[in-house]
Amino acid sequence: MKILYLRDETKISEDIEKALRKLGHKVDGIKEFDEKEIIEKAKGVDMLFFTRGMVDTSSSSNFQITLSRLQKLLSNPELKCKKVFWLPDNIIWLVEGWIETVAIWADYGFLNDDTWRRRHGYDNLFPLHLGASSTKQGKYRKEYESDVAFIGNIYGPRVSLVEGLKKMYGDRFKIYPPKGISDENFADICASSKVMIAPRFPADEFYWTNDIYNVLGAGGLMIHPRLYGLDLEDGKHYVGYSSWDEFLDIINHFINPENEKEREEIAKAGRKEVIKNCTLESRLKELISRL
Repeated sequence: MKILYLRDETKISEDIEKALRKLGHKVDGIKEFDEKEIIEKAKGVDMLFFTRGMVDTSSSSNFQITLSRLQKLLSNPELKCKKVFWLPDNIIWLVEGWIETVAIWADYGFLNDDTWRRRHGYDNLFPLHLGASSTKQGKYRKEYESDVAFIGNIYGPRVSLVEGLKKMYGDRFKIYPPKGISDENFADICASSKVMIAPRFPADEFYWTNDIYNVLGAGGLMIHPRLYGLDLEDGKHYVGYSSWDEFLDIINHFINPENEKEREEIAKAGRKEVIKNCTLESRLKELISRL
């Protein structure tokens, strides 16, 4: 398939482009928004594909300008190919305005936030959760050794969770901001930590990030909120929690050296499942099969 891809300056957007190429599709990645150029290049492709479509959803001042630009492109009658997007974001605030505008003009839309999709009646929107960007097996490195580790940004309700873990585990708990961490370093952090943790916020029953797939793909044990829609088996592929007390009990259980074998078995099963069914490549195969 020939694909014209509007690439956002985000890691997930770059990872999706790599996955499309890995599947054998011819991908022309567009980094600058030029409507005339995009229309011209779209004449020879099967699909115009995008994630956020170069819309700035972090700034209200730039949001309407960049959204209007995308809307104008999608509504252009000269754009004859299929118009398809895969939105990785939680649909709140400005992102809700994005989806309500873009869904009108797109042929197909795929949402990581299936909670929002279930609450709204769009016939052209489908659920598709993100997958692992990489399944590189991590290696133990002394500098990353910890009992408990978290890779992610700290904001909102996450602040109190992180402060509680700091108080409980001290230097045995390590925090890594995601910006600048390569896939190799990410995998090594997962392999060098007894457990990796995911906060409850902002996940809900049918929305979560691809952190769980990335951690499992690297061979780590993930302690993750127990969600109704999650396509992994609690206790087999990952370990789920529903309360703070349960969260701490699980951490204490798996950092105990006596439970190392159990920890390794779950991590191994989780990695196997992700490699088989939960990579970006497998998700994109599903996406393309629906077109």
